[in-house]
Amino acid sequence: MIRNSEHQGRMLEDRVIRAITWRVLPLVCLIVFFSALDRSNIAYGAVTMLHDLSMTNTGLGWASGAFALGYVLFGVPSTLMFQRIGARRWLSLIMIVWGALSAATAFVSTPHELAVVRFLLGAAEAGANPGLVIYIGRWFPENVRGRAFSIMFFAMGLTTILGGPFASVLMSLDGVGGFAGWQWLFVVEGLPTIMLALIVLFALPDTLEDTKWMAAPEKDWLSAQVKSGEERQSDGLWSAFSNARIWPLLLINVLAGSAIAGTTAFTPLVIGSMGFAPTQIGWVNTAPALLSVCFLPLWGYLTDKHHDRAQVAAGACVVMCIGLIGVSLLLPSPWALVPLAVLMIGMLGYYSPFWTLPTTFLRGYGAAAGVSLINLVGTLGAFFGPIVIGALADRTQSYAAGLLACAGMAGAGAILLLMQNERRRLRRLESKAALEGAGRD
Repeated sequence: MIRNSEHQGRMLEDRVIRAITWRVLPLVCLIVFFSALDRSNIAYGAVTMLHDLSMTNTGLGWASGAFALGYVLFGVPSTLMFQRIGARRWLSLIMIVWGALSAATAFVSTPHELAVVRFLLGAAEAGANPGLVIYIGRWFPENVRGRAFSIMFFAMGLTTILGGPFASVLMSLDGVGGFAGWQWLFVVEGLPTIMLALIVLFALPDTLEDTKWMAAPEKDWLSAQVKSGEERQSDGLWSAFSNARIWPLLLINVLAGSAIAGTTAFTPLVIGSMGFAPTQIGWVNTAPALLSVCFLPLWGYLTDKHHDRAQVAAGACVVMCIGLIGVSLLLPSPWALVPLAVLMIGMLGYYSPFWTLPTTFLRGYGAAAGVSLINLVGTLGAFFGPIVIGALADRTQSYAAGLLACAGMAGAGAILLLMQNERRRLRRLESKAALEGAGRD
């Protein structure tokens, strides 16, 4: 009888997880895909845009950093609006805005105009990723949340796999209709986001109660599973700022974010320095990106199965560090594509274990503010990383020095993650020893 009940429970769990995976995650993945596409297409456009706008590498770094500044300033307000009015309405609104801004980038004529549009784009996108982290936490029980995040960030990897070749095709339209290739890139990639926003408005469920494709017993089971995790803490807004466990994650995400954003902003230019033509760069970048996506299921499995998820995130930072050092040493040889693949494996692997950390000790409005705080402070890395690589590239006439600087940031992030994990381990041992001592007394 007990065995039959356990079997039915597992069948119910499998059925519910399968349903929300297929019903909720596809739209989430599309939002992440177009968010990353509209954010990163400047890297491909820069291959010829630098000349057309008379920009330096440092100028490109500042333009990329302007996105991060807007993201930082509007991160918390946008995420709290997500919490207040619901995922469906808020996401569809900001998607329309950032899609229009991405398309409008095609019509900038000076580096200053580019920086302004990138700042506004960052402000518009600010609530998307942190809001989706909260959204995943509402739908997936904690024991499968790592895999859900892996699928979500798989879409980010697809941005490079599909976005690179698509960018090469659009760049080949240079001169068609009187537009440069980079102008076609921004217009064609910005408009689909607006169309997707309309689908999100009508198709994305805000809450479990909104779903019509889940039976009452399935809703009850899922609600109980999600709430069982939330019962450990029901946090207010201030708890995110007063919780000491938040602050190390802020610094870690700044360091990792600097390495990731700096590298992402200049990857097409780095590939171009290996001797590839502008119309080849997107295709060349596809191979290492595809390999990195193949490793995402492994990162998701490690995140869910490993007790200390900070160690998994630290491992991803170490992989990033190794890849960055390898690329910097092998440039300008095309063999640098090999460590570039290693770098991308670490970059994509970092997200799923790291973003499970704050949602394990914050809930409700505390989670919304905490995730947004970590995300927006980490976005400071997206401000500094591109500027560092751009400035060092102009000074040294090579991208190697900037990549080595990013390697140092990724390595420092790994060390901090391991230190934090060790502190937690010691606290657990002290608590266990105190309990055992009290039991003997």
